[in-house]
Amino acid sequence: MLRSFPLIILVLLGSISISFAQVNLTGTSYNENFDGLNTGLPVGWTVRTGASASSLGNEEVFDPAHKTWASTSGGYRNCGSGDLTLTSSNKDTNPNRGLAIRQSGVFGDPGAAFTVQFANTLGFENFQLSFKLQSLNSTSPRVTEWQVQWASGANPTVFNTVICTPAFNSTGGNTISNTTVSCFLPASFEDISSPVWVRIVALSSTTGAGNRVTSGIDDFQLTYNVIDPLAPKVKIVSNFNSFSAIENSPSPIQDFVFSAVNLTDTAKIFAPTGYEIAFDNTFNDTLFLIPPVSGTIEDTLVKIRLAGITAGTYNGNLMSQSPGANTLNVPLTGVSNAAIVGLNSISVIKGMVAGTTVAASGRVSVARQFGGNQIFIQDNTGGISVYKYSGNLVYENGLVIGDSVLVEGELGVFNGLTQINLTNINKVNVPAIAPTPLLIDESDILLHEGELVKVNGVLIPGILEMDGQRNYTFDPVDVRIASPNNSLGYVNPLVGSFVASGTGEVIGVAGRFYDNSQLLPRLLSDIVVTGPPPPGASDETFETSESLDVVAWNLEWFGSSNYGPTNEALQKSNIKTTIKTLNADLFTFTEVSNLIEFESLVAELNSEGYTYNDTCSSRLSYEDLGEDGQRICFLYKPSVFSNVTAKHMFQSLDDSLNNMLIPTVLTSFPDDEKSRFWASGRLPFILTADVSLPSQPVTNISFVGVHARANTSTNPTEALSRYNMRKFDVEALKDSLTAYYPDSAIIMLGDFNDDLDFTVANNAGVPDNVSSYEAYINDPTSYKLVSRELSLKGKKSTTGFSDMIDHLITSNELSSQYIPTSVRVGNPEAYIAAYASTTTDHYPVMARFNLANICASAVVETVAISTGTSKVEAGYSVTASNSISGGANVTYDANNFVLLEPGFTISAADNTVFKAVIDGCGGN
Repeated sequence: MLRSFPLIILVLLGSISISFAQVNLTGTSYNENFDGLNTGLPVGWTVRTGASASSLGNEEVFDPAHKTWASTSGGYRNCGSGDLTLTSSNKDTNPNRGLAIRQSGVFGDPGAAFTVQFANTLGFENFQLSFKLQSLNSTSPRVTEWQVQWASGANPTVFNTVICTPAFNSTGGNTISNTTVSCFLPASFEDISSPVWVRIVALSSTTGAGNRVTSGIDDFQLTYNVIDPLAPKVKIVSNFNSFSAIENSPSPIQDFVFSAVNLTDTAKIFAPTGYEIAFDNTFNDTLFLIPPVSGTIEDTLVKIRLAGITAGTYNGNLMSQSPGANTLNVPLTGVSNAAIVGLNSISVIKGMVAGTTVAASGRVSVARQFGGNQIFIQDNTGGISVYKYSGNLVYENGLVIGDSVLVEGELGVFNGLTQINLTNINKVNVPAIAPTPLLIDESDILLHEGELVKVNGVLIPGILEMDGQRNYTFDPVDVRIASPNNSLGYVNPLVGSFVASGTGEVIGVAGRFYDNSQLLPRLLSDIVVTGPPPPGASDETFETSESLDVVAWNLEWFGSSNYGPTNEALQKSNIKTTIKTLNADLFTFTEVSNLIEFESLVAELNSEGYTYNDTCSSRLSYEDLGEDGQRICFLYKPSVFSNVTAKHMFQSLDDSLNNMLIPTVLTSFPDDEKSRFWASGRLPFILTADVSLPSQPVTNISFVGVHARANTSTNPTEALSRYNMRKFDVEALKDSLTAYYPDSAIIMLGDFNDDLDFTVANNAGVPDNVSSYEAYINDPTSYKLVSRELSLKGKKSTTGFSDMIDHLITSNELSSQYIPTSVRVGNPEAYIAAYASTTTDHYPVMARFNLANICASAVVETVAISTGTSKVEAGYSVTASNSISGGANVTYDANNFVLLEPGFTISAADNTVFKAVIDGCGGN
């Protein structure tokens, strides 16, 4: 990872503008038609990206040059207004202008915001806003959802969403549109002495596929009245959501606060058609008369709901008036839905075919915790996901866990998870009752998909700070912290929380990602530690004296002052802490840049009671960067390793390339620049040693450290080129290991830069996304892909991506010595703060081996066998001079040869069976 550096450029150009001033309100209206964009943004206006539910975002430079509607480059622009038609010949140069943005994958998606700052609203009331929202491309299928928000203060972090008509507004969808949006600004917007902001913002990512749209605004108008402190005045303070009901049944209740001053007569509150109001829970009126006391009506709580009416849309104004006072209109939106027919149990619905229109009822088990666009409901037969494509399902319907709802929609599947794609929802006006989780075994998660469940006896890793939208390995379950971006800033309460390590219980929705089961916890109380972790289960207890414990770990430009983490001293300290915590017998490090700092690290470990030796490669990539090159290093315990030697693979080829000579074997290398062979010189580095563990045979093992060629995520042509080069490199390594290490026990480990299930280069156009390590995958008799089980479980070995790219592979000589299920991804985030930014962007990947299972390399058989079934295995050879008879069934299995010397005989009688097999110790 390259370190970023600040770059300061001072540009003095009259054609580029950023507006810093504020709008000072005067009179009774503010109007902006954007026809002056040729000279820059209007006073008080800024255009922003990176806006969020708690941030204004970043100001962007505005180029006032005329741009066309169809221009696809991302940025804010001066366009012809959407008032003009698509066929207007002069729409690009017409003086009727509009302020627009073309979103792109790297610009304003999400977080685009048209923003205006007012100095204050002091002395003004009864604000109404209108503007035109314009969709300016008929060939842009992606949809952008816009909303209007306001905030106060110099640098606000709390934004209030405004009720508008239409209630939800979007651009895109292959449409040209020019929609007038009218918004009611609440009483809390009035008479503010600090700066006040209004923004038209896209807080959610665009939806759909294909081009993003050019979206514009025009004819922005804010109207208001001057406050007369002596004038009669009525006031309504509210935060209404849209009302929703089932025909002939009332909707859930919403509240507002009514007050008045200086009245000379009774105040009246009128509910629009279809609505009814009440002071208590007795709803039978559409009109209230409230007499003042000495001209004043103190804050009075009033309830309002949709009445039990026929199906239809009910939009109107909640109106208040009193003789001589202002008339106040607050817009309401609501719908009374047709009664749901064809209601089925959730278990029956989940057995239907995708695309079927379905209807279900149930209690909400997940509300705002997963962002608000997705909820889960369940009845007494099961649970299911309910998803709304646009808007915010939870906010619009005021949902909380335990609410009873009726839903309609089309049955669908997303990443293997069954869901109802919502078309209609009704909240039933009954008390909320939270579902109780069902206790199940981990193996039954997929059987209870969509249901709230609990699994006991879970090994919980310590986590300093949980991240949203991330998977965690809780043995034996996988936990996903679902917390997608959303327009209202709803966050899973577990995001940012600390989780102690231990054994305990996990509650969550039973989820799935294709064929992989997941638990989706929702609350802090969903993860409960009830006891300590068992031995060997955490980073602290990984190492044991009875096993060979090995680790592959990319250290991200270790010791470089120009790349990787910015604080080299802290990086070294954190890496030392992790090494001491894991206390493995051997570490294979990649991306070691600064040898002086690495040797200092080793010296510090030894001075603190951790005895290690090391050896490092002298063949680097990025050699032109000097100390910032990348090399492979081994760190090992001399108490375990003896007779240690180290060498580079392909050294002679690399020497030839360095001397500008092209070896014949590289003529088929898939790049014209042959010096790019093996990651441009970052050669595999092999440490061979005798490994000695208590009560286990001394075993000679070769550890092959690799750091394969990296990928690119941009240009597909370059992505395929890099994939092909890496594939050539690793297949050349496989051929060489077969030729020069035919009978050796091998552990190949490091940063493979690809996964072992499917390639991570998914933009390279490789058929079926086959891994570049296909040759190893297709040779199970020679290699055991130890860490592939992590790939198949959906694990990841880097902080920024979702795949396993750091791996361990063994030759067949060690396949039976691997301790099953011991391979795993380390969890240094449990004890290293801000691990990804301070230490490295990779996690350690580790495995354990029991060498007591090793078989001898050579066996000599001289004893006669006359009964039973037996098998003799050898890593190198079996030499036999004995007799086999009496119906015995005997197999001699060696990796290199089975030699039958003089004296070896087989009886032809009694069904005696003899087999000689060449696949070796641990073979198939």
